Amino acid sequence: MNLTEETAGIDVGEVVGLRGRAAVIIACAVWVIFLFLGTASGGVELPFVYLLGFALLGLGWFLLLWSPEDPMRLADALVAAVGGALASGLAVLACDLDYRAAILALGAAPALTFGLLPVRGRLGVAWLGAFLAVGLVVGAEWFREAELGSVAQLLVPGTIGVLAMSSLFAMLARPRAKQIAALRRLGERDRETEAVRQVRDARVYRLQAQVRPLLEYIASGQRLTDEQVAVCLLVEAGLRDRIRAPGLDMNELADAAWDARSRGVRVTLLDDREVQLVADESDELAKVRDAAVGVLVGARAGAEVTVRLLPERRDRFATIGIAEDGQARRIDFATVPSVSEPAADHGNRP
Repeated sequence: MNLTEETAGIDVGEVVGLRGRAAVIIACAVWVIFLFLGTASGGVELPFVYLLGFALLGLGWFLLLWSPEDPMRLADALVAAVGGALASGLAVLACDLDYRAAILALGAAPALTFGLLPVRGRLGVAWLGAFLAVGLVVGAEWFREAELGSVAQLLVPGTIGVLAMSSLFAMLARPRAKQIAALRRLGERDRETEAVRQVRDARVYRLQAQVRPLLEYIASGQRLTDEQVAVCLLVEAGLRDRIRAPGLDMNELADAAWDARSRGVRVTLLDDREVQLVADESDELAKVRDAAVGVLVGARAGAEVTVRLLPERRDRFATIGIAEDGQARRIDFATVPSVSEPAADHGNRP
């Protein structure tokens, strides 16, 4: 797969940190600061209208941080842009035009809305929202019978300037952000492939260390001793485990099964899952492994131990059955991810 195909589905908002908890905290803090500065500076003649403007502003910021997909959903982008434009117009309607601090606190804040829209992939919507904001500010001036341009010259240059810089940044940074994220994905896949290869090589080396000496001895034509026959049977059982229970092919469990079989314990490992799990990545599988090792270490000659990973979509993830001294018990493990601890033993159950 080439890099262009790999960039499909990458959310630039997540790459640059707009979808994270830190961005939410910063946005809330900035919103509260603007609200405090606006209300504390005086000059707010219509508090309800002023607070309505801040509510629309906050809604737009929420959508910018929450809206999924890349580019962000068009409906969310339009709501954010229109909300920012309305906030600018409401700032002019709600404030005494001589109190510029109150007007700036609400009227200039939408510049952040329009500035973030290009980063979220909605450049056209951002410019439409900015032009709408200019129109609403001029319209509010006309409604207030103020000198046309007296407030617009206070709000418009900053809004357009921020949007122009943000647009340039988005056009340059968005493709690079996607490429960086795609390269990171490819690197992670390469590391996963290398990890799988190392696990496979370790298993091959372990198998070779067990089987090769026996094969060489058999090839020499010498007669096998009883001890060597017993080792051959243990090796065969281990090979069967790898075939029938690939999800349980773990060194600790394999060693415990080997030792238990050498003591006369009958051990059966089964994996009925369609998708193989990796012990290092599955806490539930690690719990099954630890419990199985503990059971095998304590099992006495003549006991039967069956460790089974159950098929998906069952209410149980795995079971360990123990038959010993005429008694049977079972350890159940709940299906992931509901409960990760094994259930209590069920006495006299097969």
